[in-house]
Amino acid sequence: MNKSQYTRECLLSAPMLISTLLKDKSFNPKITKGILYNMIPFRSSIEIECITSLSRVLNVDTLGHSKYPYNQIMTKKYDIYDYRDDRNRLQSKSICEHRISIRNYSQAAGLYKILQDMQKYCKLNPKSGIHLHIDAPKIANYAFIALNNNQDRLNYFLRKKLDILEEIFGEYNGKINSKRIGYEDKHSWINIRYDSKHSLEFRIAPMTFDYETIILWIVKCNQIVKQLHKKLKISYK
Repeated sequence: MNKSQYTRECLLSAPMLISTLLKDKSFNPKITKGILYNMIPFRSSIEIECITSLSRVLNVDTLGHSKYPYNQIMTKKYDIYDYRDDRNRLQSKSICEHRISIRNYSQAAGLYKILQDMQKYCKLNPKSGIHLHIDAPKIANYAFIALNNNQDRLNYFLRKKLDILEEIFGEYNGKINSKRIGYEDKHSWINIRYDSKHSLEFRIAPMTFDYETIILWIVKCNQIVKQLHKKLKISYK
């Protein structure tokens, strides 16, 4: 295994080694960071429904009057970009949606840790699926979509990716999402969230706590969004 392959494997299988890898003098840090950044150039998020809230199980305090006062504690604990769940409106034994965001490769270890704890303390909702959000603010916003024929260009590119999603996630057996491109439409395989989140949402991932599976999905969906930027001749950096 050469150094480039080893770097990729660290992200995909052993993210706890990334910080050590970047300090290793036998690896060029600029090249190493470039490889990792190219794998996850966009802020990426997962939405995953569980029975019980992780922050509630961990007894994370809710000091203050913010709508999500616990989220600062959770993001610091796991060193991730953001964490939200439905603990403030649901009982501990209710279905609870967790929303977890990482900035890029540098927070993959945090994603690994939080998924380990979710596997330990939470139970997946078997009737649901994981939703992946890949940030694309230059593309997934109303001003861009409404300009000229941008919506047609988006649709043309993304329709060709629908079959590829089956290769990425496996055959989709759910009945909620249809094989189409949607705009603020929570019933599509790819949902362009132009109103508030400014992301491309991929809605057909099966339920799992497995880090290796989820990070591979994130990497592959990042590549689709990166290709879309290049196709539209828009810088993503």
